[in-house]
Amino acid sequence: MALQILNPDGSPQDSWSASFQLQGTPSAGQLDIFSPLGSQLALLHWSPDGAWLRQGSEETASDSLPALIERSLGTAVPIEAFFAWLQGHPLQAQGWHADLGQYTQGRISARRTDPLPQAQLKIILLPAPYATRAWRVFCANPLSLPSPMRTLYDVPAPAKLNLFLHITGRRSDGYHLLQSVFMLIDWQDQLHFERTASPTISRSDLASTTALPTDDLCVRAARALQAATGCTQGAHIGLEKSIPAQAGMGGGSSNAATTLLALNRLWQLHLPRADLERIGLTLGADVPFFLRGRNAWVEGVGEQITPLTGAATLPPARFIVLKPQAGLDTGKIFSSPSLQRATKLATIAGFAADHYGFGHNDLQPVASSLCPEIQSAIAFLGQQGFAAKMTGSGSAVFAKIEQTTCIASTAWQSKVCENLQKHPLLEWAQD
Repeated sequence: MALQILNPDGSPQDSWSASFQLQGTPSAGQLDIFSPLGSQLALLHWSPDGAWLRQGSEETASDSLPALIERSLGTAVPIEAFFAWLQGHPLQAQGWHADLGQYTQGRISARRTDPLPQAQLKIILLPAPYATRAWRVFCANPLSLPSPMRTLYDVPAPAKLNLFLHITGRRSDGYHLLQSVFMLIDWQDQLHFERTASPTISRSDLASTTALPTDDLCVRAARALQAATGCTQGAHIGLEKSIPAQAGMGGGSSNAATTLLALNRLWQLHLPRADLERIGLTLGADVPFFLRGRNAWVEGVGEQITPLTGAATLPPARFIVLKPQAGLDTGKIFSSPSLQRATKLATIAGFAADHYGFGHNDLQPVASSLCPEIQSAIAFLGQQGFAAKMTGSGSAVFAKIEQTTCIASTAWQSKVCENLQKHPLLEWAQD
C-alpha cells in the first residue's frame, strides 16, 4: 500500500507503501497490512459488534469502521465498494468514481472528488504467499499520514547522465577541475525506510543480484545525519537496486541523497537543504547535485552547481543507455598520465545552443583503454544510427534517440530512459 501526499503541482510530499491481505465481507472481515520488508504494520478486524485496530502494541476499539479505516490507511475508503472493486464489480460509492478497465491486467483505480481534498486510489493485484490473495495499493492525494511517520516506502533515487564532461585543470591538492551538465533520468532505485527507536542503522538488499557493501552510501549517509544532528533514532533501509554500479550514473550518490532527504523527514529533523548538502558533500562530490534536485551546470570539483534555466533548460528527450558488464576504477582514470586536463572553458550559453550535441567526455579515451567494452558499446550504438558517448567515469554509454527503439540482445544491460525536469523529492527539503 503506497500512500502519497501531493503538492499543488502534483509532486509527492510524502509516500509509503505496503502489501495487504483482505479477508471476509464488508460486514465481518479482517485487513492485515505489511511493510515491504515483511513486518506487520496494522491489523484491522470488524464484525456487527464493532471494529478493532491494532498498530504495534496499541489497540483501538470503535463503533465506527470507517474511522478506523481512515486511521489505518490515512484516508476514508468505502469498505463495501472496496470489496466490490477487488472482485471486479464497479460498485459506486458517494464521491468516488472507480475505473476497472484494466482489471483483467490486475489494475484498479478509483478517484474521490467529493468531499475535498481529492484522493486517488490505485491497486495492483499481485500473487502472494498468503491463504487468499494480497494486493499492493497506491493512494494519492492530498491525504494525511499517521503522525509521527514510522515508515516511508517506494522512495525514488534517480540516476544521472553527464551530457559532457570536460577536465579544465588540476588543483595543487590533486583534485581535478571540471565542467559538466548533470541530467536526471528516470532509471532509478527504490528505497524503503522504517524508523526504529534504537540508534542502529541496518540495510537489506531487496533486488540486487550482486551483494552490496555492508557500509554502503545509504548506511554512511544515515550515520552522517545522526552524527551531524545528535539524533538517537535509527532506521532499517530496504534497497531495491536497479541502477548499475560502476556506471558513471551516480547511483550510490543518489541513494545517499535520498537517504538524507527521507531520514530528515522520518526523524523530523527539519534540516534545510544547505545543511543536507554540507553533510552530503562529505559522502561524495555528486551528492549535493541530487539534493539540489534540478538539472544543472556543474563546475569546480563538482561543488559549483548552477540550475539550467531559460534557454539552457533541457528539452524533454529520450535516451538509450547501455552498461557493459565491466566496471571501472575511477582513480585509475584520473591518475592516468594520458588524461586530457586542459580543455578550454565552456559557457552555459554555448551549451544552450546545442543541448544534446555539445562537448565531449575527456575521461572516455582513458576509460576505453582500460575497458575496451566501452568503445564496443559506442560502436554498437553507432551501427544503430546513434551518436553515443560515455557518461561520467563510465562504463555506461548513452545516446539520444527520437523514439522508443528495440536494441538487439547483447551482453550488456540496456534501458530506454527519459530525462526528468526535477528530482521527484525536490520539495522534501526547504531552501
